Amino acid sequence: MQKDINQTEVAQVLLFIIEYSLALLLKNWGIIPDSMIGHSLGEYVAACVSGVLSLEDALKLVCCRAKFMQQMERGSMVSVSLGKSEVEELLDGCSDVCIAATNSQKHTVISGTFKSVEKIIKIMEQRGISYIKLHVSHAFHSFMMEPMLREYEKILKTVNFNTPTIPYISNLTGNFITVEQAKDPNYYLEHIRKTVCFKEGIDTLSVYKDTIYLEIGPGGLFEDLFWRTTVLVILDVLYR
Repeated sequence: MQKDINQTEVAQVLLFIIEYSLALLLKNWGIIPDSMIGHSLGEYVAACVSGVLSLEDALKLVCCRAKFMQQMERGSMVSVSLGKSEVEELLDGCSDVCIAATNSQKHTVISGTFKSVEKIIKIMEQRGISYIKLHVSHAFHSFMMEPMLREYEKILKTVNFNTPTIPYISNLTGNFITVEQAKDPNYYLEHIRKTVCFKEGIDTLSVYKDTIYLEIGPGGLFEDLFWRTTVLVILDVLYR
């Protein structure tokens, strides 16, 4: 039976392949990044380009990660036109909705159960807060991913992690990843569950002047003001 390309276990693998292939193409053209940042799955591309993961191990992790995610209970994600602190106030007392990603100063993504997310949507509509429902099947970067962590940990223990050769940003901290983080299997478990600190990562990179930002992936990162970065996996490469 042919699988839908929009299914998580198919889409994420295809996204990784496209982004990594584009990175190799640029490398063959002599364009080597000084620094990198990936959004969610995009960090796996950055790790592979940096040499932390071999292509074989990266594909193993990406395929298993996507497969396990596909098996999780379905959920909902919404992009909200508010900053992180404002969204935290909005979610106060709602334990079934998490902040999945901070994409920019005024764009934050929430993730959780259908019922609880719909309650938040009604509150936003009453307050006149703009939002966009994301076309995803599951509540990524939320507590709803926790049931897959034990099985994914087993896969992580079969993989070799190496020292990064090109600096890249950690989604967990918004700062450059450390050698200890890059080589720690527990880091990749937290990466599935916790908030993608993409806005913080861009802030870290923005201190560099005279830079060229080259986006590889299917999205329009700067053109659409981060609306789609939680749906379309983006790897942004910084050149100096």
